[in-house]
Amino acid sequence: MAPHRSFKVAPVSPLDSLRTSLAKNTALYRLALHKPIDSKMRFDQWYRINISIVTEMGLLLTSRKLKETFPYGIRLTCSIYHHQQQDLCDTPLEIEPLMKDVWEADSVTIAPWPGFAPMSCHGGFKYHLPNDMVLSDACYLVIQPSIHSDAIMPLVIGPIKADPRQGSPSPTIRGWESADTTIDGPIQNQIHHKYAVNDTSQLLIKEHWCCGTAGKVWDSALILTALFAHAIYCNPDRFANHRILDLSAGTGYIGLYIAKLYQHHPQPPTVILTDVKKALPLLYENQALNNVNVSVMPLLWGKKKDARQITGPSSKWALRRAKPLDVVIASDVLFNIKDMASLIQTFNHLCTPGKTVLYFGYKRRGLKEEELMEFFYRCQPTFHIDRLEPTAPGASPLGSSLVLPNRSIPHHAHIALLLKCGASIYVLRKKESVK
Repeated sequence: MAPHRSFKVAPVSPLDSLRTSLAKNTALYRLALHKPIDSKMRFDQWYRINISIVTEMGLLLTSRKLKETFPYGIRLTCSIYHHQQQDLCDTPLEIEPLMKDVWEADSVTIAPWPGFAPMSCHGGFKYHLPNDMVLSDACYLVIQPSIHSDAIMPLVIGPIKADPRQGSPSPTIRGWESADTTIDGPIQNQIHHKYAVNDTSQLLIKEHWCCGTAGKVWDSALILTALFAHAIYCNPDRFANHRILDLSAGTGYIGLYIAKLYQHHPQPPTVILTDVKKALPLLYENQALNNVNVSVMPLLWGKKKDARQITGPSSKWALRRAKPLDVVIASDVLFNIKDMASLIQTFNHLCTPGKTVLYFGYKRRGLKEEELMEFFYRCQPTFHIDRLEPTAPGASPLGSSLVLPNRSIPHHAHIALLLKCGASIYVLRKKESVK
């Protein structure tokens, strides 16, 4: 009888375990530009776009997830979006499937249609600009699925311009570069997403995926924006003359969306976007891109002086009159347990008892459940904490709370999907006994 042999099971690395947990909580996927494209394009010249389908963390979908969600692949469409002339309809482009290049491995699967083959995270298509097309000063390519629109966010790439030169394209067309190109280079200047604000207005948000958490729009931000948009659709004066702060705003998406909704209101709120200094350039870019009136200020967690610049008097010569905030929005700010103390300090610095309502958006990613409970336990001595439960749109709010819709509302089609994957909204109010 052969001696018994014991086999050791290779341990799961912490990184693999984290990736698995992050993938589980994803239901709304992103299209990611795999290689940069030419910003100047010639009419009637075919160009190639390579894209990937990823989670909100930028991770490629697993084979199991692809089989469950997109068993027949994904078909894509492409159109031209005129950002500065939003009265112009998007112009559809003619697109064709990719062809396999000689340098690509035999294992690479190419879809017979524009988009993704079944069980493949990598796809794309070819497109061209017809000779009779007119491009405005700020044009972008919009790539979106022809189906699965509820599960995949459209990708906006640009800006692009027409190249007046004639003849053959230069040999360095970005759409044909090697697969070694990463989003740390030129791609970071091309990735955008656009969001409908109302029937006639769009918000265009530039993302820098190489900048980490501050460089992209996260799932909880989409839920929080729908929360505020629903309140404003129901009552346009709901936040008139309010002071609203978007804490660690990242791309500025939530605050800019609210400001855009109030762009033509006679009494708009004062919207303040804050983040660490190195993240401010992206906020300024998105403010300029959408031409909205917001303030952009640096704020480091735990630094009371930064908070006083916002809630204190306008200057040392002004009357010692505080400027309390009506609303603080904190979306997708809790990723590390080591940041809890400074984040709670900042909550205390910014909030005024009986005045400020703090909306905290959270989706479980790297933290364990007991670590989230530890965060709320530390908040309890100074804050009343309530979780907003999804409610049918049109229901009456409890007290002064906003209503979190449990299904799609106009211009916000992903609500149910985001709630399903664990995005939650909590309401914090500072206790009266706390100064």
